[in-house]
Amino acid sequence: MAGVFVGGGVKNFGGRNWKGSEFFCAGWSFFAGFGGPALFLVHSAIGLAFDYVKLAGLVERPVYGIHNPYFGLMERFNSLEDMADAYIDFIREVQPHGPYCLGGHSFGGVVALVMAEKLVTCDEEIEQVILFDSICVKDGTRSFNDSARFIAGETWVRNIKGFCVDPESSNVEVLIKEVKHAERLLSQCALLPYSGAVSLLKAQEVGRMEGLLGYPLDIWNGWQSFLPQLTVYNVSGNHWEMFDDENLEEVVKQLNRALRDQFQ
Repeated sequence: MAGVFVGGGVKNFGGRNWKGSEFFCAGWSFFAGFGGPALFLVHSAIGLAFDYVKLAGLVERPVYGIHNPYFGLMERFNSLEDMADAYIDFIREVQPHGPYCLGGHSFGGVVALVMAEKLVTCDEEIEQVILFDSICVKDGTRSFNDSARFIAGETWVRNIKGFCVDPESSNVEVLIKEVKHAERLLSQCALLPYSGAVSLLKAQEVGRMEGLLGYPLDIWNGWQSFLPQLTVYNVSGNHWEMFDDENLEEVVKQLNRALRDQFQ
């Protein structure tokens, strides 16, 4: 059943589980894939991990998507560190010990880096962290403006359409609120340099992103001096449309390449 959601972990987080949907469980979801070590991918700023279902059966790993269990709620994580701690608990339900392979799109990649730092301090091995066009925040908050938030919300609404998500929680306004909260978490987080292996899948169409953010993006998205073992893999498309059908083949190709390169 490659490419089809086949199961999920249910986490009663904050006193609330999602109901009426076999596709979405508060916590993590498993998307079918090949055998071998798991690939754990953290949601983007909107809090949902459904982009990654498209990778199932195409990536040379089982794929687990981590959703924000507080999506659409008033209750929130107080810090990026608290979020990382909760998500480490999720992945340990699946895989108690490393080596771990972590990643995420945009904001999710930053969360994955924080998770990796915490796991290393617990003497766990990290195979690598994969950043899907994540932007470096080491120099302080680089916030989206309202236009960027709206584009992000519209794009992700399109991408999750067809999944059994509560329609009251899948509109643009709710997603924009999630993006704003993610920005607040980033503004409070002091990332430390990370010395482990990191792969950046960098979207090549940067013009609209640079215009909306108001600053230029270098070929490393600002990460090179912060991540000494960074390897960049260029992919087609822009930041918000990496997982669209026309870009998916190239993303999968470079992702599998990044996974294989770690063992050469």
